[in-house]
Amino acid sequence: MRRAPAVMLIASVGLCLVIGAPRPVAAQWQIDSKDGTANIKIGFLAQPQFELLETPDITDQSKNVYLRRIRVLFAGKVSDKWTFFVETDSPNVGKAAVDKASNPTGAKDAGFIYIQDAFFTYNEGDAFKVDAGMILVPLGHNHNQSAGMLLPVDYGAYSFTESAALGSRVGRDYGVQLRGYPLSQHLEYRLGVFQGVRGVQAVNGFRVAGRAVWYPFAADTGFFYGGTYQGT
Repeated sequence: MRRAPAVMLIASVGLCLVIGAPRPVAAQWQIDSKDGTANIKIGFLAQPQFELLETPDITDQSKNVYLRRIRVLFAGKVSDKWTFFVETDSPNVGKAAVDKASNPTGAKDAGFIYIQDAFFTYNEGDAFKVDAGMILVPLGHNHNQSAGMLLPVDYGAYSFTESAALGSRVGRDYGVQLRGYPLSQHLEYRLGVFQGVRGVQAVNGFRVAGRAVWYPFAADTGFFYGGTYQGT
């Protein structure tokens, strides 16, 4: 008789001092210029996680306690129309991979820090904004959510499957995007041109992606979508 599918138990606790989130947060460090026209905000996100998985051969349980995410975030403005956002990431620090082929010794992930997001935004009002830099490609709501505000423990299994094939990093690519919320914030549009796969001698065409959404009440106007909007 075939056994039932493996059971997975994941417990995660997030500690966030998040900047640039869809709703304001009070816990962050901020430095303002003397005239108040510019500022820089510094925050971090840490997500300890416990994972219990049945092994592929169904003979035991794999157990891990590790940091699913550890990030340092920088954001701010250089004028009333220009803002910026930069964050690092080091995912799965301390986790031992379950697969014997990829990790025959059971070594823990030592982790490494890299830039995950880095972009400027020009703001001409709700109806017209321009984002430029290393940004999330507008492919879907879950694809563009903030990791610090996910309602489940993690992203969907297929949210970033295009990343390896297109040479992007966790759904991010280098490019320029137009974004806006016209019609009293009932309509949202995102349309961008990105590096995509450059090919030999970088002769391939650029990648074009877009997204349009109609909201009966009001749009989620942050660059990153939220995951839960109830409570504080």
